[in-house]
Amino acid sequence: KEPVLGDEAATRTFGANVVTHQITGKTFFQAWCMDVKFESKNVCRHFDITTSNHASAATTTAPLVSLEMLNLADSQYAIDVGVCPCCGDALHEWQRDPDSTETPKKPYKAVTSTEFWQSRVDRLPPGANKTRMEEKFKDFVMAKSAARANSRAGGAGCNNVHPSETSGCAIHFEIPPGKRHPDPDNPGDVLTTSGLCAKDFGHTKKTRIDTVWSARTGTPAVSGTSRNHMTPKQAGGCNDPNNVVPANMMGGPECQTIEDLQSDLEVGTNSLV
Repeated sequence: KEPVLGDEAATRTFGANVVTHQITGKTFFQAWCMDVKFESKNVCRHFDITTSNHASAATTTAPLVSLEMLNLADSQYAIDVGVCPCCGDALHEWQRDPDSTETPKKPYKAVTSTEFWQSRVDRLPPGANKTRMEEKFKDFVMAKSAARANSRAGGAGCNNVHPSETSGCAIHFEIPPGKRHPDPDNPGDVLTTSGLCAKDFGHTKKTRIDTVWSARTGTPAVSGTSRNHMTPKQAGGCNDPNNVVPANMMGGPECQTIEDLQSDLEVGTNSLV
């Protein structure tokens, strides 16, 4: 009789998870996806094949997600099991709901940049500011789309624009208004999502940002330059170099325009933080 799981791998338990089942005499995979298609059929693609005769990595049942995510569902899965979809480390406190009664606290829902800002703008009260933010939002979406198209066509693109809206570091978190986190350094005080993220973004991480981007672009770091989050802090953005770029290494003037538009949206919707 044919084995339940076929004869490709000797599994310890039947019905084992495709990511984490233990196998003998075979390899295991650190990252995977099953939404690649060949001749209209889904196929399983693996990345980073490691050693034989071992169980899979002992951290979580999620793929190790320092790689770029393929879709929003991949990112949401990583988040649900406690992994930041950008850096692959444990989910950051500002990406979790401080009012959750669960242990660990429940993470926020993953959304795209377009969904995040559309939701913010839609919830603004009618008036001149909302009208202005609607225009800024449209310009922002179009400018990022143009930068991505330019990059795909072989142009320079913009270093402050993620490759796609669903790549791991591009993921935004849907954060309801009024969420506040305890200040870890000042008991009794509270911080916004952005404030807690900023507190984590110290000298060591800023230096790493400069070093990584200088190596990527060949451009030296400039003392005093700002380091800009592509997915903003108020949206739960990560402090990883794949989400933060020095201002002098973003690209051409169109890239600064994108940064300015995002800053305008952050300020114009600050009443919803």
